Amino acid sequence: MSQPSFLTILKRLYINLEENLDEKYIYAFTQPAKLLDYDDANKEIFRSYYEEGKRIKPSMIDNIGPYYSIKAMQMNKQAIDHFRITVMDGQPFDIEDFKNVNSKNIPVLLGYEYKNIYQVGDVIKGKYLFEDINFHIKGFVKENSLVTTARRSELYLDRYIIMPAQHFIYSPVDDASFKFQQKHYLQLINGEIHSSNNGYVVRNKFEAIKKESGFFDTQLLGANNPSYNFVFASINEHIGLLTLIAMSVFIVCAISIFILMLDKVDKNFKNFSVHFISGANLKHIFTYFLAEIIVMVCLPGVVAILFYKFLVDVSFVWYLILMTGCMATIILLTIIPVYNKIRRLEISMFLKRAG
Repeated sequence: MSQPSFLTILKRLYINLEENLDEKYIYAFTQPAKLLDYDDANKEIFRSYYEEGKRIKPSMIDNIGPYYSIKAMQMNKQAIDHFRITVMDGQPFDIEDFKNVNSKNIPVLLGYEYKNIYQVGDVIKGKYLFEDINFHIKGFVKENSLVTTARRSELYLDRYIIMPAQHFIYSPVDDASFKFQQKHYLQLINGEIHSSNNGYVVRNKFEAIKKESGFFDTQLLGANNPSYNFVFASINEHIGLLTLIAMSVFIVCAISIFILMLDKVDKNFKNFSVHFISGANLKHIFTYFLAEIIVMVCLPGVVAILFYKFLVDVSFVWYLILMTGCMATIILLTIIPVYNKIRRLEISMFLKRAG
């Protein structure tokens, strides 16, 4: 984590979650801000854990203070849209507010109960993750605006400072800036994926994002029963071995059907005369074997495809193409030698009288 490359990977992971996941990535994270001049009794309701009855003692930072822990929340653009956070006074966040180009000035929205204390355009000086920040008030959100998080089923924003989840375009200039961005991005990747797809689909997309980002030390909670985590981890760890096993099973299956059908041609050799006497020809005999091979191969194949669709449904189109190709290959490998053997048969030899 101390390497500069780690921060680059963190940024890449967050951008991929936001832009390339192809699912709704919701980030709504409560992280208190440190503000001065909140010793007033009228401002006590804005302090962290006020509703729970806790009192967080103010602290001195760099011999300046006391700083008070004030309720604040970061939200990304998808969370703002998802929870339909609307502004009753001032301006909502625009797309540029979620980018930071080397500035300690951050636009914020305030909860409804702040209206009697601040006005649009005011600047609140404070600290966020121990970094000096100027909070520029852009507007006030509608009364009783509500969000839900993994930790809180109902969280009203009336007493919160709402910050945009900013992506820092610039690289840190010193160690303090590096640690600040590192902590900031470690928070940003602790979001939620809201999806109507089943857990297998979400996990498959998430695994692709992890691989593309180069960040592998993650956990996806809630998409599957935890008992499946070991299975998915084992599959990713032994993908080469599983591929070899699958190819071996395919070859054995193809050879088994090939031998079975050739053996059936030999065993039914004497019975062909009955078909020929009834008016059949070599084409009819071949069609009979072809139909039998198709049913033998395609019936279990179709069942496997249906099970995959209803139970897994991950990259179904590619799975369908793979299964169709495997079935077609087995049919071709089996029917070609059968066709060659039937083609060499002479009808006259079946119709001759014995002796």
